[in-house]
Formats: sequence, structure tokens, C-alpha cells
Amino acid sequence: EAREFILQALEQDSTNAEVLDHMGDIYSKLGEVQKAREYYRRALESNPDDQAIRNKLPVISD
Repeated sequence: EAREFILQALEQDSTNAEVLDHMGDIYSKLGEVQKAREYYRRALESNPDDQAIRNKLPVISD
């Protein structure tokens, strides 16, 4: 359900770093590491100064 809500938010603004970060969190919790990493990277592209997002990438590395 949360994933559907976030996907709707991404339809409105596909570059919103906060929304992209939340989507990464959802996929991380589902164990879908590649998808989580993709969303975290997209979030960093939108907001490269966000240290909290940057800190999540090493945590989900293979």
C-alpha cells in the first residue's frame, strides 16, 4: 500500500528526493536491493547534499 502511494507521488514529481528516498526504503525493506539502490541514487541526483540518503547506499551494498 505504501509503495502505491509513493508511486503516485512520483507520477506528480519524479525528481522529488524525499519521495525517491522513501521508495528506496520500501524496496530495501522488501529485500529488493537493486531497486532500493536505484531509487537512492536517483534521490542523490536530485539532492546531492543529502547525507542521510548518501549514508544508506553502503548499508545496502552487496
